[in-house]
Amino acid sequence: RGEDVILDRYVLSSLAYQGASVSHDFIQQANRLLHQDLCSGHFVTLAAIMLDSKTHGIQFLSAGHGPTLVVRGQQGVIEELPAQSIPLGIDAPLTLEAQLEIELQPGDFVVMLSDGCYDARNSAGESFGLGRLNLLLKMHSDKPVNDIAGIFEHEVRKFSENTPQSDDMTMLLLKRSG
Repeated sequence: RGEDVILDRYVLSSLAYQGASVSHDFIQQANRLLHQDLCSGHFVTLAAIMLDSKTHGIQFLSAGHGPTLVVRGQQGVIEELPAQSIPLGIDAPLTLEAQLEIELQPGDFVVMLSDGCYDARNSAGESFGLGRLNLLLKMHSDKPVNDIAGIFEHEVRKFSENTPQSDDMTMLLLKRSG
């Protein structure tokens, strides 16, 4: 619902404006506010990464959002990062596991995406799926992220055979170049 979207943006933006970094405290504070104000049965998923450009490491936190993938470009391996909690707004206080710390090697990249990216369906009702997504990521891991995103979009549209899109498709790629 529109009111929930506005509330979600307001809560997260106001916490960020107050200088809160993406941490356990940020997640707990956002969860408490959303738990009080969201309509019953509604929730918010959140995934956040903080990049240290000196060490090439990332800190990762997820509240029910997934999958987030780390593509190990030189090894051809894809790691799926687990969520540290359930989505925001369902229960307060939130049980939250420790944030993950991951080092990116040259050629590695992080893929954060909405479920519309792999839930896209063709005329037979078959979903694009994580298997096809992972295959594309492995096949094109040597390319720049703009090219990977473009190839992915092209392949999903070809797969879906102009079937109307039922959900958003949002993808963020972060790649260590050297």
